[in-house]
Amino acid sequence: MPEEVRVLVLGLGNPILTDDGVGIYVARKARSLLAGRPVEIVEASVGGLGVLDLIQGYDALVVVDSMLSEKLQPGEIAELDLDSLMKTQRLGPVHGVNFATVLALGRDLGLPVPEHVEIYVIGVRDVESFGEQCTPEVAAAVHRGAHLVKERVIAYLDHVERKKTPPYRRHGQLPKSEPSQA
Repeated sequence: MPEEVRVLVLGLGNPILTDDGVGIYVARKARSLLAGRPVEIVEASVGGLGVLDLIQGYDALVVVDSMLSEKLQPGEIAELDLDSLMKTQRLGPVHGVNFATVLALGRDLGLPVPEHVEIYVIGVRDVESFGEQCTPEVAAAVHRGAHLVKERVIAYLDHVERKKTPPYRRHGQLPKSEPSQA
């Protein structure tokens, strides 16, 4: 895999607030699943503009965070688009700056923010009680979330590799020669 491709998996959360740490726990598990791949795993308890410092210099970004929502059951995993981020703990507004705005600001300022962004949230039940373990239904999602992150990172890396490999090399055959004009 080309070394110039930089992928960041960013697990967000607070590991001492019960379910709120689920993004960090998924990142930790994904670290072992992605060992040997050109991926950096970062755990953070920041939001808003604080995320901007973490994501610069990467081609692709996979974010995992918790989400307390009536529409998402505890332990359920959902992919969000940038417009949906107003409802997450760290990806939503902090002093009026949501994740989509952070990305747009980075791009407007000419900062090297990722072009490819995937955001996954895990439904939670308790983000206010002190505790270093998730509730059972959220804890059960850590394994699934880590494997989803692994699949998405590998799919991105494979996509990048295919784009750089000429079509004839992908299929193990040489390109067809043009008929001569004799």
